[in-house]
Amino acid sequence: MVLEKVEMNYKGAVISVVLLSRGYRLEYRFKIRSDRGSVRTIRIDAQTGRFLGFGSLFR
Repeated sequence: MVLEKVEMNYKGAVISVVLLSRGYRLEYRFKIRSDRGSVRTIRIDAQTGRFLGFGSLFR
């Protein structure tokens, strides 16, 4: 369900997903390629589905 929400809201293809433990929180990091070819990383709270921001996959 989170994957579909990310693809719809950020209008691109998910090319990788990482699940990280950030202290007390689990966080998904989606790497998304837009229709124009640019790539960005989106951070999503794994429990609530809330957008946390843009960020690096390996931070």
